[in-house]
Amino acid sequence: MQLVPYAAQRNPKISGVNVGWHIAHSMITIQKIYDSIIKTDPANYKSKHTLGRLIVLGCNYIPRGKVTSPKEVVPEHEYSLEELKQRIAQSRERMQQWDKVGAQQYFMHPVLGCLNKKPSLRFFYVHTNHHLKIIRDILRG
Repeated sequence: MQLVPYAAQRNPKISGVNVGWHIAHSMITIQKIYDSIIKTDPANYKSKHTLGRLIVLGCNYIPRGKVTSPKEVVPEHEYSLEELKQRIAQSRERMQQWDKVGAQQYFMHPVLGCLNKKPSLRFFYVHTNHHLKIIRDILRG
């Protein structure tokens, strides 16, 4: 919530979008993954390790500008401060319910492949920190 007041700030040298976009995208990602994973049948889970998965989850690193976000997690408009606060609250609610997710429930990431509960949680951490770094760089600029 501390970053919400800076939502309109931008720095085109760092990112083509403002701080609010990065906040909204990160929250939408958490919400969409949770909503998807909770509905899956664990019997259908098939693990497949990819190079992208090794780099992102193994090194805690997402290279900037190398992958575009799937349209499902791209904010459809510029969010107001109140809408950003609502997205953050909704994401927190979902994360508080993470214990309802079974170990072999999963979601299909377009680059990392099939991620079950534990790697999905790791992805939230890496992905959110990736966008927090971009936000910090925007605000420093």
